[in-house]
Order: sequence, then structure tokens, then C-alpha cells
Amino acid sequence: MIAPIIRCLNNGYEQKDIVIDAIINNNKVIEEVDVNKYNAFHMMQRTHELMSYYSAREGLLKAEMAYPDVTFRHTIGRSTEWYEINLVPIKVSHHEAKTKFQLG
Repeated sequence: MIAPIIRCLNNGYEQKDIVIDAIINNNKVIEEVDVNKYNAFHMMQRTHELMSYYSAREGLLKAEMAYPDVTFRHTIGRSTEWYEINLVPIKVSHHEAKTKFQLG
């Protein structure tokens, strides 16, 4: 996030003349959730979501603090997480889970 700002500064632009539109690789807003009924897998999902969010935001936050006169206009991020689009094939029905538990 800082490299484009440094490039602009090296080209003679002042901070107040620089406008940043950022595309980050996760949700741009973290949702508040009730974890009272979460199981271990749900907690793992939430942990991954939080870690990804703060990892992606870290570069943006550091740039905003280091260059306070730069305008950070738009931040765009995706609206779904990897586990919401069923990339991990571990979804089983109640009957399948019960059968597997009985088999040991």
C-alpha cells in the first residue's frame, strides 16, 4: 500500500495531491456475530475470518498513519469467504454424521 504513495512522492507530488483507491483481498467490514452456539469448526472459520481481515487491513492502516495527508478514497473488498462457497467438501447431513459416528 505504501509503494504507490512513495512513487508519487518521488515524482514530485505532495501528499495532499495523492488519492488512493484500494482493493483488498477480503471483506472491507468485519461483521459482529454471536458465537454462543459455535462449534470448533465455526470458531476456526471465525478465527480465519478475523486474521484475514486484520492482515489485509494492516497495510492500509499503516499507510493511513504514515501519510495522514493522503486521501484514501475507496476501499473495495470481496463479500464472501472461502467457506461460504463450499470449496471445502466437509459438509455432511445429520444422518451421514450419525452413521459415521456409529461406525466409529
